[in-house]
Amino acid sequence: MEINKSKFDSICPGLFQMQLKLMSTSNQARIENREITLHNAKEKDHPIVHDVIDLMIIVLNNPLRKRRYLPYNIEKLELIMRRNPNHLNTLADLAVLYRNSNLVDKAIPIEEKIDEILKGRDPNDIKEKAVCALEQGYAELFEEYTADGLEAQQKLSECLELIKVEKSTAVGRTKNLLCQGSNNAMGARRLLFQALSSRTTDSFVDKKNSSVEMFAKGMQYLANTSYPKEQYHIWEFYYAMACSRLPGISEAAYNKLSMREKAIQLFWSVIVNLPKDNGCFTIYRARSYAYIGHILISTSDANPKYSLLSNNEQFQSILMSPMLSFELANAELQNDEVILRREGMSLWILVKSNKSCQIYDVEPEEDNYYYYELIESTGNRFVAASTFP
Repeated sequence: MEINKSKFDSICPGLFQMQLKLMSTSNQARIENREITLHNAKEKDHPIVHDVIDLMIIVLNNPLRKRRYLPYNIEKLELIMRRNPNHLNTLADLAVLYRNSNLVDKAIPIEEKIDEILKGRDPNDIKEKAVCALEQGYAELFEEYTADGLEAQQKLSECLELIKVEKSTAVGRTKNLLCQGSNNAMGARRLLFQALSSRTTDSFVDKKNSSVEMFAKGMQYLANTSYPKEQYHIWEFYYAMACSRLPGISEAAYNKLSMREKAIQLFWSVIVNLPKDNGCFTIYRARSYAYIGHILISTSDANPKYSLLSNNEQFQSILMSPMLSFELANAELQNDEVILRREGMSLWILVKSNKSCQIYDVEPEEDNYYYYELIESTGNRFVAASTFP
């Protein structure tokens, strides 16, 4: 299939030009927390995203403003380029740093190389352009939270841990008050998480849409290359994440498919196409189950339609009992903070909406007590895990 080069005209390689919030962070504690988050992601995520994570760490160091970091980060970019001489985002960021270091003679040939790849019709050029778009979509996923939102989440987690310690030795009225405080803090954390995950301001939706669009563009053209299929499905997972954060927005008008439905189909494709017996893919399969369960429980549709999965018995079982997805997720990957976060949120939604008795075989009068116990257990496991957002 011949690729229409004009489809790539909107691609502008490099992370510096994206003006990510990573670049505007000045609080040193926040910078350190964000760097820890990125290093955690590099430890857990597949190597196909390691290059873009390295670029994000460089952006976080903000060498454009802190010139003392320029030589060190130029060296890091040159190392990435030696591994992959045609990596567009690296080339573009390296050219920016060369120019900011008054190394114009080094920047010019790199800029010419970028232009050559962007205009190229060779399958390898198409692959590099597709990966460039996908990596930029990945970087946008980290724009989910503001720095204040991250700090608020951290403070609430610390508050819950302190209350838990005090509650373990309290008795009588003091223990009751601490239990009430714990429930209120958990409720506040739930509301904060929902607010951060579903903002509706134009600028936020535009930002999220750009992430979805970058993933859609990259996936479309990656499918027409010899790119390894398993790695293709890993990018599919991140595309699904981007779609899941725009649950109420439809895709192109001709198919009326909501982002929520698109996300579930993509997450299910990850589960089906990544082998269960390969540890490299466990995190993607398990988290896909968790995302599916959380989406199903947190949406208001009484009878959601997923025609493409109507003949899949396992999916239909999850559709009938969404909490089953968390059993499957935890069976594949225990004590994962992403899974635990969504499991706890889902349990809380069930309690608040009085739907919990529809999921497990629990008497209605015992239902809320049973679920509060499950929420507390899930919360304890989440605190024991890391705080990766």
